[in-house]
Amino acid sequence: MRRRVLLLLQKVSLKQLPRSLRRAATTDIDNRLVLRGMVAKRPERRQSPAGIPINRFLFEHNSRQMLSGMEREMTFRIMVTASGEDLDRQLRNITTGQQLQIEGCLGRAGHRNEEIRLVLHAERIEPLD
Repeated sequence: MRRRVLLLLQKVSLKQLPRSLRRAATTDIDNRLVLRGMVAKRPERRQSPAGIPINRFLFEHNSRQMLSGMEREMTFRIMVTASGEDLDRQLRNITTGQQLQIEGCLGRAGHRNEEIRLVLHAERIEPLD
């Protein structure tokens, strides 16, 4: 099914599609993540060589999950990278401890180090407070 959609999209400009179909056509659903948690370290802002604002911050998740019939506490921290003007505006007022929901995809944190660390590339951030 997915292959058919991609083949059809090659013949149609993405701008001709409704927004929901454009997003589905350009998003790889095999790597989607939605997390709720809190800001563990305030965002640090920099700009790419092209002038695009890039924010990085530490995000902490705590929840209880059922695994093999047992309830377990899940706690972890992950670095979040948020690029672009829209996310930059949103993150200007973010404080440590603020509750957020972040949607995005996982990627490798760096390419020079042999150790593979993951980073969450945010595409959408919603305050929960």
